[in-house]
Amino acid sequence: MKKLTLFLTFLSYINLNSQLSISKESFNDLPQEYLFVHYNNNFLLTGEKLYYKIYCLEKEQKKLSKASKIAYLELVNSQSKSVLKHKVNLSESVGYGDFYIGTKLNTGTYKLIAYTQWMKNDQLFFEDEIYIVNPFETALIKDENKEVVITTQSKSNIINNDLLRINKKSYSKRDKVELMFDKLLMNGSYSVSVTQKNNDDIPLKLTQFEFDKKVKDNSSKIKFYLPELRGSLIKGKLVSKNPTHKVANIKLALSVKDDNTFVKTAITNEEGIFYFNVKNINTSTINLQVLNSNREVYEISLVNEEAIGDKFSNFKYLKLNEELIESIKNRSKYFQIENAYQVVKKDSIIKFKIPSLFFEDQKTIIKLDDYKRFPTVKETIIEVLENVYLNKKRGQYYIHVRDQNLDTNASLPSLLIVDGYMVYNHNDFFELKAHKINTVTIYRNKYVYGSEVYQGVMVVKTFEDEFKPNEIHSKEFEILKPEPQKEYFFQSYQKGSIKRIPDFRTQLYWNPNLTLSDDNTVSFYTSDVSGDFEIEITGITQEGKPISIKNQFSVK
Repeated sequence: MKKLTLFLTFLSYINLNSQLSISKESFNDLPQEYLFVHYNNNFLLTGEKLYYKIYCLEKEQKKLSKASKIAYLELVNSQSKSVLKHKVNLSESVGYGDFYIGTKLNTGTYKLIAYTQWMKNDQLFFEDEIYIVNPFETALIKDENKEVVITTQSKSNIINNDLLRINKKSYSKRDKVELMFDKLLMNGSYSVSVTQKNNDDIPLKLTQFEFDKKVKDNSSKIKFYLPELRGSLIKGKLVSKNPTHKVANIKLALSVKDDNTFVKTAITNEEGIFYFNVKNINTSTINLQVLNSNREVYEISLVNEEAIGDKFSNFKYLKLNEELIESIKNRSKYFQIENAYQVVKKDSIIKFKIPSLFFEDQKTIIKLDDYKRFPTVKETIIEVLENVYLNKKRGQYYIHVRDQNLDTNASLPSLLIVDGYMVYNHNDFFELKAHKINTVTIYRNKYVYGSEVYQGVMVVKTFEDEFKPNEIHSKEFEILKPEPQKEYFFQSYQKGSIKRIPDFRTQLYWNPNLTLSDDNTVSFYTSDVSGDFEIEITGITQEGKPISIKNQFSVK
């Protein structure tokens, strides 16, 4: 707690619009963190899914870290090139997701990498090998010179097996499996994977215990990366086309299409650098604009996140023997059948709840179809919106919302948001055809956003999200958005469930958020696939004790 207080105090003095170079001694005075990733399988075929859960841990105490709110997970090939990247929201120090192994990936060995921006300061990453086979390639690789060095993991690293019992060791197809947990696991964060056991030639995955031993200090000087303490940090730069116009202290706005709540502001530093600290962003497209009367002289760009400095090596390679090739053929057949019935076995996306921009009881919603329609926006404001008026100055129209006292003092601007976009130049809104507008929402109280005070807010929603900001005044950018939260599909064969659909799951169960019932049990069903299956449970107790459990059963 003492180091965390020091950390927050330190950040309060940092100019958030700069990057620093600090010594290792100063860096070590701040609380550090690292990630561990529990994932379902390190041997995958293209067409299958990799499921993962990320645990963010304090480097010193090994407990769940409260610092970073964003983690990154990448799949890196043997040329250290990222072929897939996910951004993951961390809630209560954990996050989860999955990615589809696309058929464009070649057979080979990849590295699964995970990190936070804060971890990049000492180039500390979670790292483990993933072996991918593309069965759709013309020929499978059988290079005798590329054999994997089989490394066995000590069973002493797998602890707490007494915390789990299973009701049987052998099951029939479509049979119910029950896992019974010790009460010690009632509080904490855990993830469960039950998948078909890999061939013995496949190396075992990295355990948390082994990764803990690999976490080392970096003694070199570092470049300072800002931590993402409240959400995603979006960094950009403002450049002036005219040297007489300075780039310092220029205000910018970030808005998102069709999200009236997502209007953020930032100010540039002396170099024109700016940061937006955004939370719960649910889009890959953002709109940036300069809030300045001379904004035509500025160009906005995003500063891409720097590539991972580490170059990954020591890639091991699999020798695909006849037994492994036969296993690949069977699994390829299984997942093709499963994918054909994916429509009835879909995971559910947890809908992102958009918060209200202001108090529900203090706004008025006007549906324009309830009134006589006028051809222009100007006429609509004058004839329909009684608490809104126009002011014209030097050829520029300004929309103003009257306060509760019907004051028409135009000294304060009113905030205009159209289809989620903040509209600084109200003239841009007048170019919209009035018949395209569905509703207008009016909020008449003073509204504080960032460092700006507005006299009221006017939110406009078109029928088909047809408003497009003036490209001269604003610019759209693509960003990496966090992965959506999901509720994963669980196959059931209880009474009344559909039993005629083929079931060739090799991943029988994946639950990144294990929640125990009152009797401390979890149940799932086997599929039509026979063989040996492995149960793997990873997590950390509320007291900070790491949990790693493995068990096996067979399906006949």
